[in-house]
Amino acid sequence: MRDPDHFREFYVKAALAAGVIEMTLPDTRSSKQRYRLTDAGTAWVARGGR
Repeated sequence: MRDPDHFREFYVKAALAAGVIEMTLPDTRSSKQRYRLTDAGTAWVARGGR
């Protein structure tokens, strides 16, 4: 993606709100922040993303 702000706004925030990903460091604003699939996200991927 060319614009990280667009990616964050339309993809990361949407996935967080849907509960398919979660932050590894939820209580901080860190450059080491990563995201991981939740159980719901893993099930969504197993269904083929539908």
